[in-house]
Amino acid sequence: MSQCDYKGCTSEATTKGYVLGHKRGSGDKDNFHHVNACDKHKQKEGFFEDRERPANIN
Repeated sequence: MSQCDYKGCTSEATTKGYVLGHKRGSGDKDNFHHVNACDKHKQKEGFFEDRERPANIN
C-alpha cells in the first residue's frame, strides 16, 4: 500500500477509507474523499473504512 494521506504523516498506509471535507480554495460543499490511512490515523473521528462506507458515497 502507499503512504498515509494525513498531512505530515510519513507512515505506511494500512487502510483505505473516506473522510468528510472539501478541497481548499474550492467553493464545493463538503463531500467524502478517498484517503489512505495508517494505523494511528484510521482511529481518528471522521474516518470511515471502506467496509463502513456511508450510504451517500457512490
